[in-house]
Amino acid sequence: MTLALAQVGHIDAIHDGDETKANARLIAAAPELLDALKWALENLGDDLDPDFQTAKKHCEMIVKKAEGESGEN
Repeated sequence: MTLALAQVGHIDAIHDGDETKANARLIAAAPELLDALKWALENLGDDLDPDFQTAKKHCEMIVKKAEGESGEN
């Protein structure tokens, strides 16, 4: 059995099983996901399509959050 202790706010919680493994995989992939978003923002150009612009803004917000620039901690 895999156990992980996480502090959420002022509450300690113990998680085990599939969720912990999924979180560990996501954390392990995070640097590559961030690099992919940065590459996409730099190389995919600009499109006037509203859906493209919405997706681009979401990507920019995620990069800022990952880099600690969003004001959220």
